[in-house]
Amino acid sequence: MLGAALGVRPRVGVSSAAMNARESRGPRREEIEEALPLVVDAVRAYLERLDDLPARTRNAAEVSASFREPLPECGVGAVAALLRA
Repeated sequence: MLGAALGVRPRVGVSSAAMNARESRGPRREEIEEALPLVVDAVRAYLERLDDLPARTRNAAEVSASFREPLPECGVGAVAALLRA
């Protein structure tokens, strides 16, 4: 879901067996280091258009119902939320 929100496209042209074999070994450090700038660019692009996006999507109630606990009335801040995740 986050990938779709950031405009990240799913992998195409790789068999599920190949993905499972590759993912079972885990990512190589070189892949992580190469991927991080791409993630940062995607997040920056998302944040640049964030003010123009609707506050609630059509399926907001369905998505919030899938959480393990109710959403808080007030946030704790980005860093605290990431540390708790």
